[in-house]
Amino acid sequence: MTLDEFKGEVTRWRHRWPITEDDPPQTLVETLDFADPELYPGIYVAVKTLLTYPVSTCVAGRSFSSMKRLKTPHVGRQVVLVVRVAHP
Repeated sequence: MTLDEFKGEVTRWRHRWPITEDDPPQTLVETLDFADPELYPGIYVAVKTLLTYPVSTCVAGRSFSSMKRLKTPHVGRQVVLVVRVAHP
C-alpha cells in the first residue's frame, strides 16, 4: 500500500462517520471493531500494530536500574537486590 492509498483510506474513514448513525469510535479497540479489513486494510493494520505496542516502558527501565545496582561491589547487598527483582 502506498502513502497516497493510505491517505485516501483515511479520507474515506473520516467521511464515513457523518453519514452513518454510529458514533465514531473513541478508543483503538473500538476502531479495530469498526475497521473492516476488506474496506480499510491500511487502517486495520495500523490500529492493530498500535495495539501491540506496550503502554509503558517503566518495566524495562526498572530492570536496567536494578541491573546497574547488581553490579555494585557490595556482596551482601547484591543478594537482597536479586530477591527484590525476582519478587517485587
